Amino acid sequence: MDRMKNLVHRKTNVKFCPKCHSKLSYVSILGKYHCKKCDYFEYDLYGQMKQLIEDNPSLSKVEMSLILGVPMRSTNEFIDDGILNNPYRDIP
Repeated sequence: MDRMKNLVHRKTNVKFCPKCHSKLSYVSILGKYHCKKCDYFEYDLYGQMKQLIEDNPSLSKVEMSLILGVPMRSTNEFIDDGILNNPYRDIP
């Protein structure tokens, strides 16, 4: 329960564009933050993993963890039975 509370808290925080300082909107399907004003975007960890898998479908979780510089624990939170899941998909 605490894990879900932390996810909700983390994704409902307002993020601002480093270029124009407008509010960024979160696109959960792509795992990215997007600025509608200047078209700036940045990927969160889910988005980075999604891009990495699309570009290199044969990567293992260990390789992905090393490339992204995150602990295996973080990689395991997103990949379950070989399927990449976005834990933020149900958060508006």
